[in-house]
Amino acid sequence: MQTKKKSRFGLGLLIYVLVFALLAAAALVVFRQYLAAYEESRVTTALHSHLDRCTDGTLTYQWGTALGKLSADRSEEDANRKWAQEKIRNATIREQITSNSSEKTYGLYDENGFCFSTVTLQQTEKGRWGFAGWKVVDESVDLEPYTTEVSAEIPSDYSVEIGGKKLDWNYITEKNLPYEILKPLEDYLKDLPTKVRYQYGPVLGAGEATILDSKGQTVPEELQTEHHYLDTASAADRARIKDFVERYLEVYLPFADDLEHRGMGYFDAVYQMIIHGGEIERRIRQAIDGLEYGNVLKLEILSVDLDCCTDLGGGRFFTDFSYHIRTYGLTDPTEETYRMRLLLKEEYGTLYAEQMYLS
Repeated sequence: MQTKKKSRFGLGLLIYVLVFALLAAAALVVFRQYLAAYEESRVTTALHSHLDRCTDGTLTYQWGTALGKLSADRSEEDANRKWAQEKIRNATIREQITSNSSEKTYGLYDENGFCFSTVTLQQTEKGRWGFAGWKVVDESVDLEPYTTEVSAEIPSDYSVEIGGKKLDWNYITEKNLPYEILKPLEDYLKDLPTKVRYQYGPVLGAGEATILDSKGQTVPEELQTEHHYLDTASAADRARIKDFVERYLEVYLPFADDLEHRGMGYFDAVYQMIIHGGEIERRIRQAIDGLEYGNVLKLEILSVDLDCCTDLGGGRFFTDFSYHIRTYGLTDPTEETYRMRLLLKEEYGTLYAEQMYLS
């Protein structure tokens, strides 16, 4: 009898253990599913899944668009994609503050602290176990700090270097571009200096762009201007031009402003400094009609600054300059700065004004 009781007890215990094990296994499966659903509902899980697909599979449309703007051949395109995937893989991820609790935005930062991409995720409707998931709804990519791009209008005898490598003529996209400063002369003179346009990039990691002058010297960014490019006259000619401009202003300004109502007294001096029979003579004679309306009692030329002196060849020079004057009239004295452009012509060793443009 005791043997039967023990046998029944053992069988019951075995059944109990088996039932408990089955219930525990079922509970474990359910718990694992719960944990999996919870893990999938986390925004960081959705974000890392998105980034893993980019680094280990296919880049997103936004990345494709950003890389597609780069100048690259087929081999460079593959290298650019690998570069982008490596950039994403090594990025530091930081959450960006937003006011919408159903949206999260994360920035991808490089080793220098630059945010080259942002990913915005939005919460989805609740699903299994009552958890809401997340999906990527927006992404932006900024590759500008990593790219080199050049679009430069420079004199035809200048050149461009990228990372120490000189660009050849294949990168010249336009020729014979006029100088804005010289436009007033376009209908008057032929064969004016022109520029060319270099176009390069954007490309990844090409190095620093450098503009070189005709002698191979680096042109600083602040000097990459039309005034600098057109400042081609020799030191001796520049000194002659500066002397002419100062003497010209000393007689032209009193004439134009009808100083003390005696502007005509300066006409002969002005007339001796211009090319006769041309446009400048006609304009000066027209100015005589307005002389009686001047009210300048005293005029002082405080400074004259030549921004460029260009040797146009054939004995012609162009200069663009500013001058600062103080005038005394019926009220308190005033100081003003003006600009003037002169086309000068040399005849028998003497400079004369051939054209004048005020600005």
